[in-house]
Amino acid sequence: RDSGVHEYTHAVIQHSSGLGTKGEPGSLNESLSDIMAHMAATTNGDTGWLQSEDSSAATNPTAAKAAAGCQKAIRDLSNPSCSQSWAPNHYSQFIPGGGKIALHENGQIHSYAAYLLTEGGQVNGYDMKSGIGAGKANGLYFYVIFSSGLVPSSDFMSARNAIVNCAKNLGNCGQSGFTYNDACIVQNAYA
Repeated sequence: RDSGVHEYTHAVIQHSSGLGTKGEPGSLNESLSDIMAHMAATTNGDTGWLQSEDSSAATNPTAAKAAAGCQKAIRDLSNPSCSQSWAPNHYSQFIPGGGKIALHENGQIHSYAAYLLTEGGQVNGYDMKSGIGAGKANGLYFYVIFSSGLVPSSDFMSARNAIVNCAKNLGNCGQSGFTYNDACIVQNAYA
């Protein structure tokens, strides 16, 4: 089910921002598609951050990964190291070059920030005790995909700035239940 939403989101992105399919724009495209698939799953009560866990392409984790709490899935947005192949969780670990594998792996940098701003967790040694919650995060990413001004060449920094600025605007106005603290949480998730 989440694989279908992921693929459908690629079509939506193509018609909304025209976000590219190579390099950072391509990785961002993959990330936003994963995030939208997760958002759709939460409307059905699924609170996990696994991508395509029911897919025939998903494999069981190695014994070491299973011992660390990893589960069967193609990607784990809450813990990129649990994904089928190692994936970075911070831009400082960006994998240069192209190719389909690098696009999906690098996309997890942005997806992990989405997890952090939603749920909270550790980022660069800082403990984000809580996130803003699924409802606010879903609205934030929906806005970014449809009306934030992303263009075909948008990169991670462009998306980060769009998301942080949107959260700040919502926090300053108190719209959609956003507070100033929520805007700070969003900014910290991208640190």
